[in-house]
Amino acid sequence: MRRLLARLAARLGVAAFTRRRTRRRLLVLMYHGVVEHPLEPFCWHQLPLAAFREQMAWVAKRFQVLPLEDALQHLAAGTLPDHACALTFDDGFRNNLTLAEPVLAGHGLTATVFLPTDVIGTGGLLWPDRLWLALKAEGADDARVAATLRACKALPRAEKDAFLADVAAQVAAPSPEDAAPFALLDWDEVRAMQARGVMTFAPHSTTHEILSRCD
Repeated sequence: MRRLLARLAARLGVAAFTRRRTRRRLLVLMYHGVVEHPLEPFCWHQLPLAAFREQMAWVAKRFQVLPLEDALQHLAAGTLPDHACALTFDDGFRNNLTLAEPVLAGHGLTATVFLPTDVIGTGGLLWPDRLWLALKAEGADDARVAATLRACKALPRAEKDAFLADVAAQVAAPSPEDAAPFALLDWDEVRAMQARGVMTFAPHSTTHEILSRCD
């Protein structure tokens, strides 16, 4: 259905019209992780590699992709080029290195990765991903996973942490294979990526808390 709607929009000239209207605005495309194959149950923030390749090829042809810091400076100075775009990745997944970076480099694109600084290099997983893995172990379907994650994000931090601890006590630890898509970078990998210049880095809180739910 999505592809059908996209083709219909293209025939009607919707994309071209939108692109003309927004040519002097900064487009920011936010990603998280990239995986070889779609995850089950559905995991909205891990994009299949084939889709990421297709999207980056499209972006490279139609936009002037700038490092985020440069784009913001141009935006503030009123010197933003037409069809400017910045790419970002939240959370610092290791697949940003293994899968996303080669695709970006192949198109001459850059991106900024936002890191939860206290978790990078510890071997730990972020709490939404631990919850997703627990729900997967329980056989939860897509709707239950989405509803549970949404409900947890609305809880005060202490209540959310207590709920996660209770869930973790009831399920087995995830297998390395299941946990692999959610593995995070370590600091040596971050430094190496920074040196190559395809990706730059900025902070994404310390432990990926929902800041509006913290005291």
